[in-house]
Amino acid sequence: MRFHDSCLNIIGARAKLKVLMHLLDGNMPMSEREIASQVGISHTAVGKVLREFYAAELVFPRRVGNANMWRLNKE
Repeated sequence: MRFHDSCLNIIGARAKLKVLMHLLDGNMPMSEREIASQVGISHTAVGKVLREFYAAELVFPRRVGNANMWRLNKE
């Protein structure tokens, strides 16, 4: 069980790092699916990461149609 938990943390950390690096590289707001296709992870994983970042006030969404467009909080 301990091995399983540490693997999940490592995978989560990689996803967070990929999403954060991608957001730092670009200025344009992007949807979860756009970010997922560019960083190579599932859109559900990106959504989870973005919700965690939003709770920490690292990113903020803007609703466009049916999608949230996410942008890095530069403040």
